[in-house]
Amino acid sequence: MSDMKLGMTVNVAPAVIDKDKMLEYAKEYDDVPLHTDEEYAKTTPFGKLEPVQRYCSDTLLTARMKRILSGHTDLHDDNSIRGDMEWIL
Repeated sequence: MSDMKLGMTVNVAPAVIDKDKMLEYAKEYDDVPLHTDEEYAKTTPFGKLEPVQRYCSDTLLTARMKRILSGHTDLHDDNSIRGDMEWIL
């Protein structure tokens, strides 16, 4: 984290956020209706379930580390980690 700077943009390796696993994680570690109750979540400004950020962060970090360990990128290669995040729930 010490290498990160305000305004810095990083991209991570593609990762799939599995809805069932995300719900299981949310129920155990962050059991609030916005993360676990689809009907409630529809009534919020988000309009759908909002993923637990820690679960998503860990999933993306794991995907990136697998990519690094397989030799596809370097920890300090900024061009290899640029991109967008999209929720598919």
